[in-house]
Amino acid sequence: MSKITKRILFITQLDIWSMSMSKSGIAMGNQSLYNTLLEYVNHGYSVHVLTSANRLNRSPDLKGITIHRHPLPGTWIPAKLRLIRSFFSKKSDNEKSRTPVVTTDLNYKQYRAMHKVIPFYLWMSFWTFLLMCRYRFQFLYGYEMFGTPVAWFWARLFGKPVISRFQGTLMSKYLNSPEKLLYNWTHWLPMKLPTDLLIMTDDGTQGDKVLKYLKVPEARWRFWQNGVNLSYIHNESSFQNDLRSEHGISFDTIMFSSASRLTYWKRVDRILRALALIPKDRKVFLVIIGDGEQRSALEYMVADLGIAERVLFTGSLAHDSVIRWHKTADVLISTYDVSNIGNQMLEAQVLGKPYLTVNTGDTGKVIQHGLNGLLVEDPDDHVKLADSMVQLIDDNQLRTRLSEGALDYSRKNILSWKKRLEVEIKDVEQIITSYRREQ
Repeated sequence: MSKITKRILFITQLDIWSMSMSKSGIAMGNQSLYNTLLEYVNHGYSVHVLTSANRLNRSPDLKGITIHRHPLPGTWIPAKLRLIRSFFSKKSDNEKSRTPVVTTDLNYKQYRAMHKVIPFYLWMSFWTFLLMCRYRFQFLYGYEMFGTPVAWFWARLFGKPVISRFQGTLMSKYLNSPEKLLYNWTHWLPMKLPTDLLIMTDDGTQGDKVLKYLKVPEARWRFWQNGVNLSYIHNESSFQNDLRSEHGISFDTIMFSSASRLTYWKRVDRILRALALIPKDRKVFLVIIGDGEQRSALEYMVADLGIAERVLFTGSLAHDSVIRWHKTADVLISTYDVSNIGNQMLEAQVLGKPYLTVNTGDTGKVIQHGLNGLLVEDPDDHVKLADSMVQLIDDNQLRTRLSEGALDYSRKNILSWKKRLEVEIKDVEQIITSYRREQ
């Protein structure tokens, strides 16, 4: 076997979600970065990842991937100290039961957080320089808004190509608010940097409009949807145990499933408020998959609304377990603030599951009302959302028709992660080739 000579350095502030392991050894979380890394390995690259994330859980042994984890000084706190700190900062019951934060208005948050942004650039630049001296990287890959400036600076200094990648953006809502746009410079400035290739995820957050507003040359950026991991979806051997029986959910109950990080802009609270309006005579159950800073508040909301017997929080799960729940569910649902085009929606189309969501961002580009799902125009119209849920509960023929529409959409529009990354890597290798010719 020939020695691998192609090396790539990813720089990010994010944790390697799906490469992070719980104590049980299960891979957790988001799939985008994970699948990107794996496909570069499959194409013969030795992948290095420089991250400031300070997770303490174990990482799996994945051949071809080296993780350089360097948290910012002062951000690492030993587990015992965290327990001591939480003991002395216990919140009252009133504080715990507060409604989750539901705004996506960044306002001046990024300006105030400058004391964190600048240290990140300096700290990660130090480690990037050391890695650049040690390894002969073919190119650098800035992942998201923090990693891109560092990757761009050192790639230019060392004469290497550089790629930037964004998982969507919150900036589209500020295009008519120059003052807020200015103060959130950490979001848009990395997009302005002249990287050799900019990849913006088409997740419904209208990143293409933001790039055009910023006057980024269109020849330099790509606007692609994420892929779908078809191996999990089509692998029947992993789905032998029946989840309904395991959790006491009757087979005549209509199950809704929602998978996301439980953070402020995912707005799971909308689903809970709508569920509380559904009459008690309807057999309905909601499974909430994921974890995050809003989980405790959402659990208290479930208790306050009196719907505890209708809701299950699973916590973070391995991706194959998420797919098990999606396969078991009758309907998938999301009510995000900025956009609802994400991995769950794309997986629902491939699985042939009806999708209920709110029409924010470019969500309507994927979900066509009455064809492969149902759309609620006003995100905060809980009554309308509840009515749509009841409609799906009561009408078997509607669910069947939407299921067929979802499968039809997936056959025409959705790529596997393998094919999605093949398109990206082809562009990247053309850039590498052009650099070699110039040298």
